[in-house]
Parts: sequence; C-alpha cells; structure tokens
Amino acid sequence: MFEFNFPGELFKKNAFRWLKLITVLCFVSAILLVFIHNKTFFLFSLLLPFANSFVINLIFIFIIVSNLNKFGTGEISLFIKDNFPEIWRKLHPLGRLSYNIFSYWAFINGKYDDGNDEKLNHIKKDEKSKIYFILWTNLLVPIIWISNLIIFKFASGS
Repeated sequence: MFEFNFPGELFKKNAFRWLKLITVLCFVSAILLVFIHNKTFFLFSLLLPFANSFVINLIFIFIIVSNLNKFGTGEISLFIKDNFPEIWRKLHPLGRLSYNIFSYWAFINGKYDDGNDEKLNHIKKDEKSKIYFILWTNLLVPIIWISNLIIFKFASGS
C-alpha cells in the first residue's frame, strides 16, 4: 500500500484505546465522588489523570525521540521534498534542519495542497493523530481536576 513505515502505528492505536478507558475511569470516579465523600478517594480521582498523563507522555516522548528523523530529515521529508518542493520550502524555509511551525499547522490542515495525493494525506493524518494524542493526554488532567474539585466542594458541603 504505502512504502513508508509509519512509526508507532500500533502504539497509537493502543494508546487511544487506553485514553478512552482512562477518560471513562476519570469521569466515573468524578461521578462516584458525589456519593463517596472520602478524601482518599478524592485524592485517587485527582491523581488518576495526572499519573496517566505522566506515563503516557513519557512513553510518547521516547517514541518521538526515537523517530525524530522521520519527519524532519528522514524518508517523509525526502518524499515531500522530491514530490512537493513548494510545500517543503514552506516547512523548511532556511534549509533541511529549519522548521516553520506555522507552515506545519497549515500543512496538516491541508492549506498547501489539493488533497489528491494519498501518501501526503496519510502523512497529514499521522501528524494530526500525534497532535490529538498530546492534546487529549494533557487536557484531560485540568478538566478532571477542575470537575473533581467542583464536585468535591459541593458534595462535601464545605
């Protein structure tokens, strides 16, 4: 199908399953907090998303670092450079080791191409899933913390 070996496909699939499970657990613990007025359970429900975020981010950092070469200077970058030189120049304005984050956002949102190339669409989809994964993991903590604090405050009556 594709000649690229996209790194971490199995990890991303399992990580999104894990995030769905941990999100459900976090919200269930927040709901149970209404009925269980225990400070130990309150601490558990506060620490659950934080511990998850720390572990997942640590694993994800190892995967990003081990595959850092793939997008910046590796086979994906060479594919874009050879087949879409105008996009590559926007992504790397000062050469192969430079990087323009604003152009990157425009690239993954399809602003620089017509969307007809299947390989390029797969690259953009892969990059978007990495961003969603990081956002989901890191935004889960404050959302759960705020909801748990509000629930515990009103449930305990103090």
